[in-house]
Amino acid sequence: MFAKFAFAIAFAAGSVALAGVTISSTSRAISGTACVNAPPTASNWCETDTKTNSVVEPWTASISFGPSAAGAIGAASSVTQVAQTSDATPSSLQASVTMYSFVQASGTCSASSSVTNDYQVLFHLDRDADMLISVSASNDGIAFRASVAPLVGSEIYSTQIADTETLSLTAGTWKLLISGGRSLSCVQCFSSVSATMSLAASFDFGPCPADFNGDTFVDDNDFVIFAAAYNELICPDFPTPCTGDINQDGYVDDADFVLFAAAYNELICP
Repeated sequence: MFAKFAFAIAFAAGSVALAGVTISSTSRAISGTACVNAPPTASNWCETDTKTNSVVEPWTASISFGPSAAGAIGAASSVTQVAQTSDATPSSLQASVTMYSFVQASGTCSASSSVTNDYQVLFHLDRDADMLISVSASNDGIAFRASVAPLVGSEIYSTQIADTETLSLTAGTWKLLISGGRSLSCVQCFSSVSATMSLAASFDFGPCPADFNGDTFVDDNDFVIFAAAYNELICPDFPTPCTGDINQDGYVDDADFVLFAAAYNELICP
């Protein structure tokens, strides 16, 4: 059995990704509208656009336009700019989002502008982990909000300002969200608002669960320990965890073997 098991380790190690974080889905959306009303030249002239993405891949999108017109009495102009660059991988979640709105009107003319910017990621943790989150934010009239919550349950974190936190997350599915938006509308006025927010998050699982001897390597020494536990199969004192039961289900079996094989292939604890 030992020789057969060693061959299986060598075969599987090159084909299995290291377990830990799985990106379940992403949802991104930006939208903007800019309107001017300058009769009789331009009556409720609007430009609008929306861009969305739900593919788990790097995404960059922007919207920018600024209609203006002179009316019989006065003039109006409006500017809308919104952009997002974001990505979600098992090693990190990142987003940079910006919004800007400007309106100006005189006489009997009016202008309006609106922007929204949203980024959402659902991710699954195979086991408990610390989430290291860093947020930078600057706003002048537009409030972005970043939050973290379990898929079912209340938020455990939210911020509208620059912040750095370490969040203790349990195994399961979680949601990271960034959202912001603002509308302006005026007659005989001048107004502008803007905001930016950047977020970066990574995960720390602590010591490697497959590093049984605690030397920061998953190597042949750990393989010998795992092979012995694999041969026993059942954890003798379950629910107390036992060596080799990486997924903590009370058994040292093929499910743990897949996790160990991936860690064995990585060698060095991340």
